[in-house]
Amino acid sequence: MLSDKDYETFIQGAANLVSKQFDVDLNVDLRVISEIKVHTERSLTAFNQDAPNAAKQAGNLVFWIRKLKPVSNDNGYFGLANEYIALLCGIAVLNASLQKTGKKIVLGKRPLTDFAHTLRFHSHSPNGLTLSFELFLTGSLCLI
Repeated sequence: MLSDKDYETFIQGAANLVSKQFDVDLNVDLRVISEIKVHTERSLTAFNQDAPNAAKQAGNLVFWIRKLKPVSNDNGYFGLANEYIALLCGIAVLNASLQKTGKKIVLGKRPLTDFAHTLRFHSHSPNGLTLSFELFLTGSLCLI
């Protein structure tokens, strides 16, 4: 399971990347990160996941980041910030689990943007997102 520090580290790190990439100032609400942690762990427990693999952790984390939106922007509107951050966090969870293998998941700009758009405008469940991350983790997609 992710540690308390992992939630903040992954979300803040992803927010920094998105902020730099899109030249926007983003604010991360630590209270919302606490909520994300509670809901992610609760949803994993509800699905009888006492020892979830990285894909299950990533899918649930992405769902709750997208749903609770821990990032805001005071200097204008950047509507996909939370979705990009959610996906970067999910990929970070997978890459942390792959660290010993020397493999890394890299999602190109177009698939990342397409995935972010679908997260923003369409319904996704934690289980549906978990399936996407299982495909990444098993090497069926984008594993290099």
